[in-house]
Amino acid sequence: MKLRLFLYVSCLVLVVFVIVITTSIIPQFRSSTFNAASAKGDQNQTEKYYFNGMRERPGFTVIIMTHNRNDIFKIVFENYANMESVEKIIVQWHNIEQTIPTFLEEIATTRKKKLLILQPSVNLISNRMRLDPNIMTDAVWVSDDDIIILESDILRAYSLWKWMPNQLFGFTCRAHSFREDGSYQYHAGFIEGKFSILLPAPLLLHRQYFSVFNSLPESIFSMVDKYQNCEDIVMNFAVANATKDAVGVCVIAQNGKYGKIDGRSKGDKGLKRRKGHYLHRTICLNELVKIYGYMPLQYSENYLNRQI
Repeated sequence: MKLRLFLYVSCLVLVVFVIVITTSIIPQFRSSTFNAASAKGDQNQTEKYYFNGMRERPGFTVIIMTHNRNDIFKIVFENYANMESVEKIIVQWHNIEQTIPTFLEEIATTRKKKLLILQPSVNLISNRMRLDPNIMTDAVWVSDDDIIILESDILRAYSLWKWMPNQLFGFTCRAHSFREDGSYQYHAGFIEGKFSILLPAPLLLHRQYFSVFNSLPESIFSMVDKYQNCEDIVMNFAVANATKDAVGVCVIAQNGKYGKIDGRSKGDKGLKRRKGHYLHRTICLNELVKIYGYMPLQYSENYLNRQI
């Protein structure tokens, strides 16, 4: 009798311990409605919903926006289509005046991948992060059309992300700094080993964040489309503001094959090569701070590398 009682109490203690540990490890995903008027000078916003843990939807969705460089885009598209973990690929076709190439459907059919091609009437970079009801997986990779990455790195990032789905995971990390005149500056690199911004090269995030992005005020979208830039910075701001935390984890690719192949393109060489690209990103930082009423971005030293 005493033995049975001891075993019963031990099991009960173990269950309570697992519940406590699990709820402390898996952070809550918090989103919020955005009110530009009330947000200025006030970091507390009306909570819209909570999200706890994963719902175990299979596979990933990959979103790729492309513009005027079909040569390298085909390589990138085929790379993702070859990944077993990719369930669906959504192509945002921004070559407004060009016919959609047949290789998209041919590759998707051969690799047995779901394919959705979105062709907006206007080439606006803010379209990239707009809410898409066709996203059915919790895990979404947003990728540039000039990035080559191995599936092993994709899966390595996901293995940790599924325990902390309120975080962003990215392979290209940037930072901001505070200047003496009270403004902020964008940096194309780290600051003392720290980062505060993750770029879609590629970027792993929970699909609920597209709802957060889509609820932002039109003034933010107007800024993004004015400069044809900064949609990724806007998403980082939205996540940092919703979680009141650093945006996520910087993933160090394990294989030398990871990287940009924009130099191979005979078409568009990419936004970063355009005049004023980094200046516009600095302007965006400061305009967003004015809209939010504070700087939500925080520095982080959270890295996922080959030693982990």
